Amino acid sequence: MCYNVVSATRKNLQYARHRSEKPEVIEQIIKHLDELHKTKRLEPFYRVQGFSHPRLMVFSNEKPEVPGAFRWGLIPSWTPDEQKAKEIAQMTLNAKSETMFSKPAFRNSARSKRCLIYLDAFFEHHHFSGMTYPVQVSMQNEQVMIVGGLWDEWVDRSTGEIIRSVSVVTCKANRLMRCIHNNPRNPEARMPVLLNRETQEDWLNGDEQRIGELCAPFPEEALRWRTVRPILGKHASPNTGQANESYAYP
Repeated sequence: MCYNVVSATRKNLQYARHRSEKPEVIEQIIKHLDELHKTKRLEPFYRVQGFSHPRLMVFSNEKPEVPGAFRWGLIPSWTPDEQKAKEIAQMTLNAKSETMFSKPAFRNSARSKRCLIYLDAFFEHHHFSGMTYPVQVSMQNEQVMIVGGLWDEWVDRSTGEIIRSVSVVTCKANRLMRCIHNNPRNPEARMPVLLNRETQEDWLNGDEQRIGELCAPFPEEALRWRTVRPILGKHASPNTGQANESYAYP
């Protein structure tokens, strides 16, 4: 599963060019991202855990050319109160592609509220000889990683606050990710649904059949991996570029 990521650590121009080839759209995306950074609604994370519910860079099907900062951990619109919202958000960091059209927490979003989550990389842990080793996975060509996501909008009735939240959609792992994500307690290896520039529009606008076709293991030759310093626990590397540096274990 995907619980730890690298987000918004690159220049805004790179994200904008990955979303559109139109100069006027690129200019507007950069302005929106500048504003999100200025107001600290979107912060750079060299490593961040989903259970802290950070805001991630999102392009929704509602505003496909306007970047947003959505909280990680989907809160369905029908959630009754804040306490229930907190409980649900802990369980909705990821949505399984095989069940997202049927599970109550995800089915409305799967049908009509899909989005693109722009990441720089994600982390998984590899198990070997009773130890776990953090591995960072990114695009081989160093491009932006486009992840298929679901979003929803929830209104806290006690405060009137509107919260937009998101889940990462996962699918069965490719061979590379099966080797990396080999948790003996969870024999089914998973990976995020990864898209390319040509298929990102299909994710936003496609029907259920097309979405099913996109929920397939991404080609392993398009990905690269490296072991990094610990990302969890008391020895975790700081939220700086150091978290993304290669690190060789004995």
